[in-house]
Amino acid sequence: MVQTHTSGTTFNIGQHRVNVTGTDTSGNKKKCKFSIIVQDKEKPTLKCPKVKRVTLAKGTPGTVTWKVRTTDNSLGDIVLIQKPAPGSKFKKGTTRVMVTARDSSGNTKKCKFNVIVKRK
Repeated sequence: MVQTHTSGTTFNIGQHRVNVTGTDTSGNKKKCKFSIIVQDKEKPTLKCPKVKRVTLAKGTPGTVTWKVRTTDNSLGDIVLIQKPAPGSKFKKGTTRVMVTARDSSGNTKKCKFNVIVKRK
């Protein structure tokens, strides 16, 4: 038997064509073709800070930064959408930050946290 992919082959995300040709002891051949479709249905992982607390001196800009962590089971890029974005100016008080991670297959994961700004 001759096949384009052996049993146990690992396939990347996408569609893959497999061709198999079997030959018996008399030299008779039979061909078979089929497709394997691998889909990514798993959401990326996303970890937001629990709370971001900032104390700023009076008269200083309320620029706040933070980091979120994200990974994905595929090798594609992850797009992060953060509203408001890190580096934005925040007023005194509590602001809710919404974060969405989207992988290359369109799977999304969301998290949220509060930024609390106090003035000295």
